[in-house]
Amino acid sequence: YILMNARLSTYSFWMTYRSDKGVLTREKYKAGGTMENTRVQPVHGEIWKHLKGNLYEILECPVVHTETREAYVVYRALYGDFGVFCRPLVMFMSPVDHEKYPEAQQTWRFEKYK
Repeated sequence: YILMNARLSTYSFWMTYRSDKGVLTREKYKAGGTMENTRVQPVHGEIWKHLKGNLYEILECPVVHTETREAYVVYRALYGDFGVFCRPLVMFMSPVDHEKYPEAQQTWRFEKYK
Protein backbone atom coordinates (compact mmCIF):
# COMPACT_ATOMS: atom_id res chain seq x y z
CA TYR A 1 0.00 0.00 0.00
CA ILE A 2 1.03 3.60 -0.30
CA LEU A 3 1.33 5.90 2.68
CA MET A 4 1.14 9.60 1.99
CA ASN A 5 3.20 11.85 4.24
CA ALA A 6 2.36 15.41 3.41
CA ARG A 7 3.21 18.86 4.62
CA LEU A 8 1.18 20.77 2.07
CA SER A 9 3.06 23.93 1.30
CA THR A 10 4.66 25.37 -1.80
CA TYR A 11 8.00 23.73 -1.08
CA SER A 12 7.33 20.51 0.73
CA PHE A 13 5.37 17.47 -0.32
CA TRP A 14 6.69 13.93 -0.22
CA MET A 15 5.43 10.41 -0.12
CA THR A 16 6.77 7.10 1.09
CA TYR A 17 5.91 3.85 -0.61
CA ARG A 18 5.52 0.86 1.67
CA SER A 19 5.83 -2.65 0.37
CA ASP A 20 6.62 -6.07 1.73
CA LYS A 21 10.28 -5.07 1.30
CA GLY A 22 10.02 -2.39 3.96
CA VAL A 23 9.76 1.37 4.05
CA LEU A 24 12.15 3.82 2.46
CA THR A 25 11.75 7.17 4.13
CA ARG A 26 12.96 10.50 2.77
CA GLU A 27 15.84 10.39 5.26
CA LYS A 28 16.93 6.88 4.19
CA TYR A 29 16.75 7.93 0.53
CA LYS A 30 18.98 10.95 1.16
CA ALA A 31 21.40 8.63 2.97
CA GLY A 32 21.77 6.45 -0.13
CA GLY A 33 18.68 4.23 -0.06
CA THR A 34 17.38 2.78 -3.32
CA MET A 35 14.33 3.69 -5.36
CA GLU A 36 13.16 0.07 -5.19
CA ASN A 37 10.31 0.88 -2.85
CA THR A 38 9.85 4.63 -3.06
CA ARG A 39 8.66 7.00 -5.78
CA VAL A 40 9.61 10.57 -6.56
CA GLN A 41 6.60 12.82 -7.12
CA PRO A 42 5.88 14.08 -10.67
CA VAL A 43 6.93 17.65 -11.47
CA HIS A 44 5.35 20.19 -13.85
CA GLY A 45 6.58 19.72 -17.41
CA GLU A 46 7.85 16.14 -17.03
CA ILE A 47 6.68 13.42 -19.42
CA TRP A 48 5.37 10.19 -17.89
CA LYS A 49 4.46 6.91 -19.59
CA HIS A 50 1.27 5.00 -18.72
CA LEU A 51 1.39 1.20 -18.41
CA LYS A 52 -0.47 0.96 -21.75
CA GLY A 53 2.28 2.94 -23.49
CA ASN A 54 0.75 6.41 -23.93
CA LEU A 55 2.71 9.50 -22.92
CA TYR A 56 1.43 12.32 -20.70
CA GLU A 57 2.75 15.75 -19.71
CA ILE A 58 2.45 16.71 -16.04
CA LEU A 59 0.59 20.03 -15.80
CA GLU A 60 0.52 20.32 -12.00
CA CYS A 61 1.37 18.23 -8.96
CA PRO A 62 0.33 18.22 -6.23
CA VAL A 63 -3.12 19.72 -6.63
CA VAL A 64 -4.93 19.56 -3.30
CA HIS A 65 -8.67 18.86 -2.96
CA THR A 66 -10.19 21.64 -0.87
CA GLU A 67 -12.47 19.37 1.16
CA THR A 68 -10.51 16.13 1.61
CA ARG A 69 -6.95 17.53 1.33
CA GLU A 70 -6.17 14.57 -0.96
CA ALA A 71 -3.31 15.19 -3.42
CA TYR A 72 -3.97 14.89 -7.16
CA VAL A 73 -1.96 14.99 -10.39
CA VAL A 74 -3.24 16.99 -13.38
CA TYR A 75 -1.82 15.78 -16.70
CA ARG A 76 -2.35 16.12 -20.46
CA ALA A 77 -2.38 13.34 -23.05
CA LEU A 78 0.29 13.71 -25.72
CA TYR A 79 -1.86 11.93 -28.30
CA GLY A 80 -5.36 12.12 -29.78
CA ASP A 81 -7.31 15.18 -28.65
CA PHE A 82 -4.70 16.04 -25.96
CA GLY A 83 -7.27 15.62 -23.17
CA VAL A 84 -6.54 16.86 -19.66
CA PHE A 85 -7.05 14.46 -16.76
CA CYS A 86 -6.92 14.49 -12.97
CA ARG A 87 -6.08 11.43 -10.88
CA PRO A 88 -5.31 10.95 -7.18
CA LEU A 89 -1.53 10.99 -6.65
CA VAL A 90 -1.74 7.71 -4.75
CA MET A 91 -3.35 6.02 -7.78
CA PHE A 92 -0.97 7.71 -10.25
CA MET A 93 2.03 6.37 -8.32
CA SER A 94 0.62 2.89 -7.66
CA PRO A 95 2.11 -0.42 -8.81
CA VAL A 96 0.64 -2.16 -11.87
CA ASP A 97 -1.95 -4.81 -11.09
CA HIS A 98 -0.36 -7.60 -13.15
CA GLU A 99 -3.38 -9.84 -12.65
CA LYS A 100 -5.57 -7.23 -14.38
CA TYR A 101 -2.87 -6.23 -16.91
CA PRO A 102 -0.72 -9.37 -17.43
CA GLU A 103 0.84 -7.92 -20.61
CA ALA A 104 2.12 -4.79 -18.83
CA GLN A 105 5.91 -4.47 -18.87
CA GLN A 106 6.14 -1.64 -16.31
CA THR A 107 6.35 -2.00 -12.55
CA TRP A 108 4.32 1.18 -11.93
CA ARG A 109 1.05 2.51 -13.41
CA PHE A 110 2.96 5.64 -14.55
CA GLU A 111 6.74 5.85 -14.93
CA LYS A 112 8.84 8.91 -15.67
CA TYR A 113 9.74 8.98 -19.36
CA LYS A 114 11.90 12.13 -19.52
